[in-house]
Amino acid sequence: MSRSLKLASLLGITAFASLVFASLAPSAGAVCLNALRKSDNAAAEAGAEQTGDACTFDSECPESWVCHQNRCHSPAAMQALKEQEQAAAPAFDPHNPPPEDASDGGADRVCGQNRRCRIQRLKTQNRARRHLDIAHQELDTRRQVERILARRRNDIHRLDKPWLVALSGRTLGPGILVGRTFVEGRLRAELNAIMVDNSFYHEPDDPDMTYVNGNQEFILTTAQATYLPSQRWFSPYLTVGFGLGSGPLYSYASTGSSGARVRYHLVTAAAGFEAQFAFGLNARLGITHGRVLYNQVFYGPGVYDPEMRSSLRDYMNTDGLFSFDFSLGWAF
Repeated sequence: MSRSLKLASLLGITAFASLVFASLAPSAGAVCLNALRKSDNAAAEAGAEQTGDACTFDSECPESWVCHQNRCHSPAAMQALKEQEQAAAPAFDPHNPPPEDASDGGADRVCGQNRRCRIQRLKTQNRARRHLDIAHQELDTRRQVERILARRRNDIHRLDKPWLVALSGRTLGPGILVGRTFVEGRLRAELNAIMVDNSFYHEPDDPDMTYVNGNQEFILTTAQATYLPSQRWFSPYLTVGFGLGSGPLYSYASTGSSGARVRYHLVTAAAGFEAQFAFGLNARLGITHGRVLYNQVFYGPGVYDPEMRSSLRDYMNTDGLFSFDFSLGWAF
């Protein structure tokens, strides 16, 4: 009997203890869950202190906050992000910018998340593109100018064919003209050699001078410059030159003829019109005149004839150097 009572008491105590522990178990689980929830809430609150609402512009974020990746970030969060990006990205040297060619892997490989590197890379690429565009434009402009100048050069016949060889003619006699054109076809340097074989009879207006009747033979070599104001095939011209000549002079008198020599230093000028065709033919016609700067008539060393000298000077200044100016030749 007593043993049965003891066994029943032990079973009752065991059941009571089980009920007590069963009632305490939910409270312990709640405490554990509350602890976990508090830790999560603390982490969330800490994250919430660093980031804010969704955004598109900085103006949508609180003061001093920055909109980054469509979220508002506090200065501390931005600083942490920058440190992470700089630690992850390779070092950037501004004096050695990344290659502009995409074959290097692109901005992702070269710069990573480094915004400064990406911006500098973009600026360098844009600057290189602008320089390349400017160089292409300058090259195209230069080529176009060269084509225009080439066509214009062909249109200027005296520039396309600058050398000239022509037969010239004046009242003093025929001659040979050789010239070369310069200054875009507007100026020609010429050498004109006139073979003078001139018979003359001249009575000066001055009664103190004697008449002259005779013949003079010499080569009058004139260095001259011709200015052509127009670059077209047909142009007026103006020529000035300086000439030298020396040769025999035959003066006839009632008793026969006497031999002497004559020497001239003179200046000449001519004006008229010139035409040069595309295939090379050159012709000009104008009027020329000149003045004797110095002349002398002598029969030997120290033997001069001043009267004949004065009469010949008057003849050359009035009649001899006043003439038509004609030439016909070929340009090449």
